[in-house]
Amino acid sequence: MTLNFRDRLGQTARERLDRVRSAPVPGGDWVMEAVERAGVPDSPATEPWEMSLGRLLATHPLVPDALAGPLQYLDGLGALRLGPESVGFDGDDVPWERATEIRAVGVTRVLTKVAVDGALEGIRQSLAGVPGRGWVMDRVSEVFTKLVAVCLTRAEEAGTVQEVHVPGEIVFRGPLGVRRTSTASLYPALFLLASPPTVKSLVATAESHGVRVV
Repeated sequence: MTLNFRDRLGQTARERLDRVRSAPVPGGDWVMEAVERAGVPDSPATEPWEMSLGRLLATHPLVPDALAGPLQYLDGLGALRLGPESVGFDGDDVPWERATEIRAVGVTRVLTKVAVDGALEGIRQSLAGVPGRGWVMDRVSEVFTKLVAVCLTRAEEAGTVQEVHVPGEIVFRGPLGVRRTSTASLYPALFLLASPPTVKSLVATAESHGVRVV
C-alpha cells in the first residue's frame, strides 16, 4: 500500500494538522505573512540570511513587550541560517570551508511523535518562569500547524506520495579534523519544507563551495 504525505506523518503531527484544518485559528495567517516578509536568500546566497522561530514569533502583532527579550532564546531551538560564509541549524554555525557534505533527510523522520513532542517540550522548558509562556506556546503551535498544513496542501496539489526530503544534515570537520554532524530540528526542517526557494538556495550555495549534496 502506498501512503500519502499525511499518512506518513507521525500521530502528533496528523492530530495537530487535522485540528487546524477543522478549526483554523483566527488570525493564523500571520505565520505565512511573517515567512513571506523574511524573503528568501539569493541562489547561491550573497549575504547572511536567517529564519528563526524567535524572530517569527516576535513579528506577531500582539506579542507582549515583556516577551521581546526571552523570544530570542528560542533561536537555539529553531533557526536556519544561510550565507556566503556559513550555514547552520539552531545554535550551530558552520563555515562553508569546514563543511564537507549536506545530506537530505526524510521529513517524516522529523515529524514523528517523539520529535514533535520533544521540540515542544524543549521550547516550554526554555521559557520556564517567563510571563506569558502559555501565550507563546499557543503561537508556537500555530506556527507548527500552519507550516505543516501548507506543506501538505502543496504535496497534495503536486500529487506527491513518496517521502519528502529536505537538506537536514550538515557534515563538517570539527576541532582536530574530527567529523561532526549538525542536524536540523523540527522548525528549521519545517522552514525548508515550506520554502522550496530556500532549499534551492541552500543547495546552490553548497555546490558553489564544492560541498556535496546527497
